[in-house]
Amino acid sequence: MTEPIKTWRSDDAMVSVGKVVQEYQDAKVKPLQICVDSIGLGAPVADRLAEQGLPIMCVNVSESHSSNDRYLRLRDEMWERTREWFYARDCKIPNDEPFIGEISLVKWKPTSNGKMKVITKAEMKKDLHKSPDRSEAFCFTMMAGAGVVRKPRPIKYPARGYA
Repeated sequence: MTEPIKTWRSDDAMVSVGKVVQEYQDAKVKPLQICVDSIGLGAPVADRLAEQGLPIMCVNVSESHSSNDRYLRLRDEMWERTREWFYARDCKIPNDEPFIGEISLVKWKPTSNGKMKVITKAEMKKDLHKSPDRSEAFCFTMMAGAGVVRKPRPIKYPARGYA
């Protein structure tokens, strides 16, 4: 991780969009992709960021896995990619106690069909007594190249004589 973890809280999607746009504009080295949860509150964020011209990668963690039959869904594969990144032991993370606490408490369990499943977000919240926002956002970075890249779309206006 080349930069410290930054967080903010907002239930307003456009506030989140503004924060991401500002971070992107301020970055000395621009990211090739910004991975965004494309379901729930993340969907309008992804749409607006793409409209702003940012390189958005939409990741729908409830979709089927992308690589093999080991995982139940893409969410499980995302957490496994993160685990493999740490197991490679060629990484360095900031001394961020909330992040370390979240990422180190992830548990796995097999499903009835033999696939692996990371515990649910609700179960994580119960264990942590809060949402695992930092670790989940970090895991999204592991999905670069595994989602749908949304290109900026031109805004279409009704036929009123202007474009």
